[in-house]
Amino acid sequence: MIAPLDSPPRIGVCRSPHWAKAETSTVTVLDRSIAMLEKSGAALEDVELSANFDAVLDAQWTILLFESARVLSHERTRHRDLLSERLVELLDQGMAVPYADYVAALDLARRCRAEIGPVFERYDALLTPSAAGEAPVGIQTPSDLLFQRLWTILHLPCLTLPGFTGEAGLPVGVQLVGGNGDDAGLLRVARWVEARISKG
Repeated sequence: MIAPLDSPPRIGVCRSPHWAKAETSTVTVLDRSIAMLEKSGAALEDVELSANFDAVLDAQWTILLFESARVLSHERTRHRDLLSERLVELLDQGMAVPYADYVAALDLARRCRAEIGPVFERYDALLTPSAAGEAPVGIQTPSDLLFQRLWTILHLPCLTLPGFTGEAGLPVGVQLVGGNGDDAGLLRVARWVEARISKG
């Protein structure tokens, strides 16, 4: 059982380094959510991330390629014909990643995790986009993970709250991010936030 909050939360609004790729629906939904939460008594402030975070998604991709190629090396070398062309391509790319690049990517990820930690001494959660725009049409269209991958490489719990739709009538959500290991705290904030934005 997740205990309710005793008072309105402190929320940092982090549009993330990829804000320029946010579509109109995402921009509108984030602005509406901010207005609703402020009206409900939450304390909101903008949070700007340093330049280190601009490159951390590239680091995450380097780590993913390098480690996937080695975890799946047996499949890549012994059962290559059973794998999809796309997977084979990615595994081959991963085997070509220099070890020095992998180590540098790990180092940048560690530095960003250390840098983001103190943010959660000031805020109970971060409010951020969950995707560039509306949900994709049809099950064959790949999901947009751009606004989620950042928090994954930082080892932070995150969740998306629905409640809005875009111009095409498809869902648009907002994302909440909590401090490392504070899943319960994030769920408490999410319950409070969801109750307020669902009324909009």
